[in-house]
Amino acid sequence: MQFVPRRILAACSACFFSLILFSLIPALVSPLPAQTAPGVATATGTAAQNQEPVTQLDTLVVTARTELPPPENWITTKIPGFTVYSNASERATKRLVRDFETFRFALDNVWPIKATIRHPGTLILCGRGGAFDEFIPRSDKADYSKDAGRASITLLGRDHVYIVVDMGTSTMTLNNVDIDIDTSSLGATFEVDYFSLLYREYVHYLLSQTESPPPPWYEEGVLQIIQKMEVYPKYIRIGELRSVPGGGKQKSNAIMPSVAGDGEDSEAAEDDTEIPGMETIPDNDFNVALQRRALLGFKDFFGVKADSPLARNPIGNNVWAKQCYAIVHMCLYGWPNKYKKPLETLIARLAKEPMTEELFQECFGKTYKKFLVELRGYIGFTAYQFHDFVVKGKERIDSPPREFEPAREGDSAAMKGDALMLAGNPGAALPVLRGAYGRGERDPGFLATYGLVANANNQGELARRMLSQAVTAKTARAAVYPAYAAMLLEDAKAHPAASDGVHITPGQLVPILDQLFVARQIRPALPLTYETIANAWLACSMAPKPDNFTVLTEGLLIFPKNMELVYLCARVALKMGDVRAAGALIDHGLKKSEDEDLRSRFNDLKSQLEKPAAE
Repeated sequence: MQFVPRRILAACSACFFSLILFSLIPALVSPLPAQTAPGVATATGTAAQNQEPVTQLDTLVVTARTELPPPENWITTKIPGFTVYSNASERATKRLVRDFETFRFALDNVWPIKATIRHPGTLILCGRGGAFDEFIPRSDKADYSKDAGRASITLLGRDHVYIVVDMGTSTMTLNNVDIDIDTSSLGATFEVDYFSLLYREYVHYLLSQTESPPPPWYEEGVLQIIQKMEVYPKYIRIGELRSVPGGGKQKSNAIMPSVAGDGEDSEAAEDDTEIPGMETIPDNDFNVALQRRALLGFKDFFGVKADSPLARNPIGNNVWAKQCYAIVHMCLYGWPNKYKKPLETLIARLAKEPMTEELFQECFGKTYKKFLVELRGYIGFTAYQFHDFVVKGKERIDSPPREFEPAREGDSAAMKGDALMLAGNPGAALPVLRGAYGRGERDPGFLATYGLVANANNQGELARRMLSQAVTAKTARAAVYPAYAAMLLEDAKAHPAASDGVHITPGQLVPILDQLFVARQIRPALPLTYETIANAWLACSMAPKPDNFTVLTEGLLIFPKNMELVYLCARVALKMGDVRAAGALIDHGLKKSEDEDLRSRFNDLKSQLEKPAAE
């Protein structure tokens, strides 16, 4: 065998060196005996026969720098109840936030909504560049067509809420064939007023936090009325119709603008010059939007669900949305005022019973058909009274300007990661989080979000590292602990230490429950915490004692409608041999569960009630 001097290898190129190294190592190097001291070469194989020395080469370490995604530029401030993040222009952002605070003041005085705010809120204001599209839930995108559009959304989570508004879009082209103009094959271009969209999302958020959220049609009618509320320096006007039949709008001196610009407050937004054939259609009041359009029959109208595309896409003079507007407006502002009390009675009863024509007739004294005829008359000849609320004294309705500052990268990355998880698009958050982590972000809240996003993307090892760091840093994010505990449980189940080779031991159970008991002390509570506690006991060789089961009872009291938790608790009770408790839980699950798969699992458990408790 020919000996290759080290100085010759050093002179070779990196590529040639690698080829020689990998071709020579199998022949030159073999594992050293355990007793061989480091640095001592032993002759084996052909080398031993030829009595030629073997040279152990130095370890070659190749390092490469991974290019990190550039940081995103967000500005931020705080207003009562909300943290604001924006990547739109600072000028446009300040204007919108100031008007939003004025709107909230007006709303509290004109139409107070008694809501219990359970979660902190964040406003995300997106500028140009398609940033808003990432926040559209996948379920919404599946329902999208060119007949509907969206430029705002509210993402409700168990521990946070995000209101996202597209400030980068001023118009949207939709194939709406029912409008009263020649749209051609290109569709019609509608105005997008992001001021109004923010107002409606805020009201939608408040209504979702009420004890009994209203039916979708009533909520949409309220949203349509409130988002068109006019706020003047000395008074607030609500209920007035600004659209004029035959085209155009009444002039308004309100301090809240109706934006027809490009979302960035450019000088071009001030240019009112219109190109023939390219006019945009404003968001009209119902008296204009429904003037020559067929109304929905009330059976179909009242059957629209909150998650329907019709209820989620208000842009484009949506017939259902404008019909909601017409009905609620007629009941509250129509002259003479004869339907306000019937409307209030109907909404109160709908909190306890389903909508039927018999119920409607009891409240309004009219069948669907007769009321629809009356509604058509109201749309064609709208006799109504709007309301003014005057500010007393020398005060004027206004809000102080807010100062913005560049957002810390870890905070904005965590904000985006949490919001995108709620939108069902966690993959879009990974590059932003990776870049922030690579530039040194280690805040516990940031680590928590990074771990949860990685877990949502099935990045197991990355999720484990980030969640472990977040737990070590004692993050206040409750969702981290059951997620990390679930990983520990899977590890334990993969290496069961019980004598049967299937179950985990109480010793393996303890560190899992330690994580879950930390989560129990953090608010808001999460059903996943109690579900993971139940799964951990089901995997253990020892059955829980009554005191242990009390913890699961705590979860059932907090989340009585969570049928998956009820099912797991029934299995734990069955394992304990408490047939009475298991039977009660199973009967409750069969009575309340609407999911056929879950009902099947409850029936399987019921068949085991007469059998001995599971080992």
